[in-house]
Amino acid sequence: MELKTLTRVGTGTTFTVAPGIVMSVTPDSAGTGSYLLIRNSGGFCDQEHVTTTAAAFAVGTNFIPVTPVIGNPKYIRADTISNVQVNSPGSLLILLSDDKGMDQAASLAVTESVADIADLIASVQEGGVGQQLTAGTTPTQAGGTVVTQSSVNVVTVTTPGDSITLSDAQPFVIMINRTSNWARVFPPVGSQIGTCATNKAVRLLGYSVALFRRISSTSWVYEVLEQSSTSYKTSATGSATVVTARNASITIASPTNCFIEYGDATTGEIPPVANIKNTGSSSIKVKFAGDFIDAASDTAITSPYEIPANTSADFCYDATGKVVVSGIDSVKVAAKLVLGYRIFNATGGAGNSTGIGATAAAKITNNSQFRMNGISAINAGTVGSGFVVTIVAGTSIAIQAVDAAGANLATDVCSILGEIVF
Repeated sequence: MELKTLTRVGTGTTFTVAPGIVMSVTPDSAGTGSYLLIRNSGGFCDQEHVTTTAAAFAVGTNFIPVTPVIGNPKYIRADTISNVQVNSPGSLLILLSDDKGMDQAASLAVTESVADIADLIASVQEGGVGQQLTAGTTPTQAGGTVVTQSSVNVVTVTTPGDSITLSDAQPFVIMINRTSNWARVFPPVGSQIGTCATNKAVRLLGYSVALFRRISSTSWVYEVLEQSSTSYKTSATGSATVVTARNASITIASPTNCFIEYGDATTGEIPPVANIKNTGSSSIKVKFAGDFIDAASDTAITSPYEIPANTSADFCYDATGKVVVSGIDSVKVAAKLVLGYRIFNATGGAGNSTGIGATAAAKITNNSQFRMNGISAINAGTVGSGFVVTIVAGTSIAIQAVDAAGANLATDVCSILGEIVF
C-alpha cells in the first residue's frame, strides 16, 4: 500500500501517512471529509480530520466498509480481523487491535453477515476479488484445483465431492463456497488438516465460509465461519443428506430410519453437538456418515444407533474426530401398572414389562431417576399410597406401588405417565 498525502480540515496543512498505521476511517458529518484514527508510537490513537472522504482514502488499501451495530459506519483494515463469528444481527469481528488501541479482547459487532465480511475481505486482497476457483473434477489430492490466493471464491463445483488442494505458498486462506454442492479440500502433499489423516480431505459444504490456516510445516487447522441452514432426510434405504449447522437441533416425528451426515467439526474448539429428538411412537435408527469423509473408518458408530420413542439424544465429535453419543437425555413413558408393578427394559413383552429400546436400557445407571408426571386412577382407594423404584444398571428400571406400610400392592392400581431421566 502506498503512502497517502492528506490535507487537514481547518489548517490546510498536509501530512503523509502509511495506511498500515491507520486503524479506522469514519466519514464526517458533512460527508466531504473523514476522521482518521492513527496509531502512534505509544500504542494509542490520534485523530486527524482530513478533506479526503473515507471511500477515497480506502482506494488502493485493504480498508473495508462496515456498519457497527452501535455507532457510525466506518472503514477498518481487513488485516486487523482475526476471526468472524455469527452474531445477531450480522456478525462479530474479533480484532487483533482496534481503533482505541486495544490489542486484547478487541471486537466489533457489525450488521454485515459473515459471508458479507468474507466478500469484503476478498475484494481487497490480492488486488481484486480473490481467486475465482472451479473445483477439480477428479476427487483426489492431485486432481484438486490448487489454491493460489489467500481469498478463494469457489464458483463452480460441478459434482459433489470435486476437489480443491491447499498450497504451502498460501498459509492463510478464506474460502467461500458459492455453490450448492460440497467440495473436498485437501492439504498440501504430506500435510494434514485438523484431526484428519495425512493427505486426507475435509468437506467444504455448499454455501459455506471456512478459514484454513497452516500452523506447522505439516499441519493445518480450519474453522467453519458460516454454514447453510440445517437439513436432514429420512429414508429406510439409507440415503444420506447433510446436517449442516453446528449445535443442530432436529426433531423427527415418525420415520423408521433416519440416516444423517454430520457437518464439519471446528478444529480447536468445543466439538459441535447435534441433538436429535424422536417424538414418534416408535424407535428410529440414526447412522452418521462421518465428518472426515476420506478417513479409512468414518465413525465410531459403525451401525445404526437406536433412539427410542419419545427420546432425545446428543451426538458429538470425540478427540479423534469420530461421531460418538454424548448422552440420551430422557425417555417419556406411559404404562399401566399390572398387579401394581411395571418394569421398563430393552425389549418389553407381555404382562408387566415395557420396552424402551436397547440403547436407552443400556444408559440406565444407579443415578437414573423415574419422574412421575401423572397418575390415572383405576383403583382410586389405593392410588395415593406410594411407589418404589428399583434399578438394575444397564438393564431396567421398575416401578412398584406400595401401601402406607410399604407393602407391595398386588392389584391393578393405576396408569402412570412418567419420564426416565438418565
